[in-house]
Amino acid sequence: MRHTIDKGKWFRVTIIDLIFNLGMFLCFVCLLWVVWIQKYNHAQMHEAISDQNLELLRERLIQTVKLTSDVDDIERPPLQGM
Repeated sequence: MRHTIDKGKWFRVTIIDLIFNLGMFLCFVCLLWVVWIQKYNHAQMHEAISDQNLELLRERLIQTVKLTSDVDDIERPPLQGM
């Protein structure tokens, strides 16, 4: 006698297997997230990134000011109302 699994049972087994695999994946991701949170000091990282961004903004501002002040021979129209 030949044993066959009907389509409904096969579907249920497949869905349960997929749900189990998804649950295992989520547990693994949560575990990695917790380890990452505990490993790094996020306030210190945020401060370091903010300091880097501030330094870059200052450098770009200085470059912009130098570029525009180098061109002094351009005739500028007089200001209105003065």
